[in-house]
This record gives sequence, structure tokens and C-alpha cells, in this order.
Amino acid sequence: MLLAIRFALLLSLLVILLQDFWFRAVHWGLFPLLAIGLISLKLLEGKDASLAGEQIAVNLSFLVLVLAILTGYLFVSRRRFINITEGLMGWADILFLVAIGFYLSALNYVFFYIVSIPLVLILWVFYQFITGNKGKHIPLAGLQSLLFIVFLAGDWWYFHIDIADDYWLLRYLTPWIQH
Repeated sequence: MLLAIRFALLLSLLVILLQDFWFRAVHWGLFPLLAIGLISLKLLEGKDASLAGEQIAVNLSFLVLVLAILTGYLFVSRRRFINITEGLMGWADILFLVAIGFYLSALNYVFFYIVSIPLVLILWVFYQFITGNKGKHIPLAGLQSLLFIVFLAGDWWYFHIDIADDYWLLRYLTPWIQH
């Protein structure tokens, strides 16, 4: 069962990647399925349901804060209200970040967000250089789903760090914690 859910999640993430690259749009129905699959996986892995609920609340609060800061920055810099979903950031980008918030622990969510943004920009510039495609819209959800595939697969089959728990990240951030 666990392996089937993992495979379905990786397939869903791959579909998000391909749809975002090919059509610059992702079917909205993928995101609730992704969120349900991720929370199911988290619970099947034996994670505490109440802690999972707290982590989801923290992750979504972080996302709301980031989007509010972005909106505030645009309001101040352009002297008018800017709806960030109209030309700056797609709904797929936001829904993807909501969906992964159902699996990742709070620090891993922030870590993934902070690391994925510059990596997406590097991947996009590299893609444009290789293909000669000079599109102005970055497929953020698609490229983040690619990075999330690597993050998940690395956790499941190589590093075994458990990205649904903050311990591995805290261990590297705070060397004084006893192992």
C-alpha cells in the first residue's frame, strides 16, 4: 500500500511538471489529490495525527505570510493593489505549495520553499539557455514538483532522513543537540 501511494504521488508530481511545461496550466484537480495522498502517506508512515495537524497549520500560515508580504511589497512599490494571481504567480503555484504543506514538517516546508526558489530560477535559466526558449513565465509549480520528486525520492530510497520530521534538519542546524 505504501509503495503504491508513493508511486501515485511521484506520478502526480510528474504530471504537474509536464502540464506546467507543455500547457503553462495545471489541472486544479491534481492538487487536492496530491494533498490527500501526502497526508495519507504521512499517517500510514505512523506520524502523529495531532502533530500533523499542527504542522499543516504552521505550513499554511507560513505560506499566507509569504503571500501577504509579497502582496504588501507590490502594493508599496507600485502604489496600488496588485493581485499576484493575475500574471505574477499562478494558482497552480499556490495550490502546489498548499498541497506539499500537508506532508512536510514545518522546518522542512520552510527549507524546501527557501531552497526551491533559487533552484527553480537556476533551472529555468539553464532550460532557456539550452532550448533557446525565452518564455517570460516560469513554470514554478512544475519545477518545484521536479525538485519535490528529488526531495521525496532521496528521502525514501537514498538518504532516509524523514522529511516529515524536523529532526534531521535540526541536527544539522544545531550541532549541540544530542544524537
